[in-house]
Amino acid sequence: MIQTATAHTERSQHTDGFIRIEDELWYRIAAYSDMEPFFMSIISPDDLWMYISSTGGLTAGRAEADSAIFPYYTHDRVTENHTNTGSHTMIRVSEGSRTIVWEPFASFVPQQEGVERILYKHAAGNRIRFVERNTRLGLQFSYCWSSSPSWGWVRSVALENLDGSPKQITILDGVRNLLPSFVSKKLQNDLGNLVDAYKLNELHGSALALYGLSSRISDKAEASESLQVSTAWQQGLPSVQYLISERQCEQFRSTGGVTEELRIEGRRGAYYAHSQFTLASGATQRWIMVLEVNQDQNRVYELLHELADHPDELAGHVLQDITLATEQLRHIAGKTDGLQLVGSRTCSEHHYANTMFNTMRGGLFIDGYMIRISDVMDFVRTHSRTTFERHRSLFEALPAELSWVELNEHLLGSQQSDRADLQRIMHTYLPLAFSRRHGTRADPGTPSRSD
Repeated sequence: MIQTATAHTERSQHTDGFIRIEDELWYRIAAYSDMEPFFMSIISPDDLWMYISSTGGLTAGRAEADSAIFPYYTHDRVTENHTNTGSHTMIRVSEGSRTIVWEPFASFVPQQEGVERILYKHAAGNRIRFVERNTRLGLQFSYCWSSSPSWGWVRSVALENLDGSPKQITILDGVRNLLPSFVSKKLQNDLGNLVDAYKLNELHGSALALYGLSSRISDKAEASESLQVSTAWQQGLPSVQYLISERQCEQFRSTGGVTEELRIEGRRGAYYAHSQFTLASGATQRWIMVLEVNQDQNRVYELLHELADHPDELAGHVLQDITLATEQLRHIAGKTDGLQLVGSRTCSEHHYANTMFNTMRGGLFIDGYMIRISDVMDFVRTHSRTTFERHRSLFEALPAELSWVELNEHLLGSQQSDRADLQRIMHTYLPLAFSRRHGTRADPGTPSRSD
């Protein structure tokens, strides 16, 4: 269950470098906003990908640029778009008869006194955490992006009261510029205004937002339904009203009030949670937001019921999956000799990162030299259905798994002339996993600067 918890000890850390927070290793960069913006990749053991700037601007999705949840732009545009894409938070703090509006990370360089910004990146590479501490208000706000192979991209948020007195909080927190399904990189870049006109945002159940198109975008005179959506949901905040566009942000900034939105057409997708609560001295309010792409009707139905019946349990599953993803990345690094322990922690973690990104580029044989025949059959069928059908009985006679040497003996050892096409195809077969170049779980690559 996500709930108010006692403040942890990270605020007592004042030096850059590796530190442990809740028994996990992170790298800490204080005053990162004083530096020139820099670009980072957040990795996953699955097909999730994210590129994020230290400004907070980002692009993310699954498998390819055409399945993005935040638009896939070049890295200079990603860096500059932090004002309209990604995380966005406004907090109204009541102090007696006056109300102070605090907008964490609103501008890249903090202008107000008493504001400190810290960046943490998890040593495994699959989490990034932004922290802003406002000593004048006695509050600390943070959000963390994490990859969850089973659930999508997870944004874990915390608001902590560092002061000696309780705080009356009204908050509007969320993400903006969410893409619906079926919006390719080319479509978004070439026809962005047209895409906006087709967008349809809907709120269903108690917390689930759907982002789709009113129809597939096509100039052909034919029916083309859009039957998949991007989804967003939240768990952890009390008494929430939801917004699915940015239309009421200025109203919240001025008055603190909003009206829940159920259906918005022709506008960019956003997902905001509006909540009011009292934050006790030394307490922390935590919540999560979960974003996913390409969800069909069955998955939406399941999510609706899980959120209605077991929301706390669902949030627990998500957090467990993030931990499992971290373990899976360490397991992958171990297979490629990426784990070492020397006298310098920096050297050990640099070796891990170097090995991990080399593996992401080239891949690895995940089961050693054992090959699944189902994978081989899919490979041959994809390249030549005729060749596959001709040799189907040969494949079906093989065991479900066998070694690379045994596979060669069965399929490549024979000099029969009718196997020439099969042998030619098999010479190109690379049973690599985790590869962003050769594998099926490839991310779109770092978005380079446009010239």
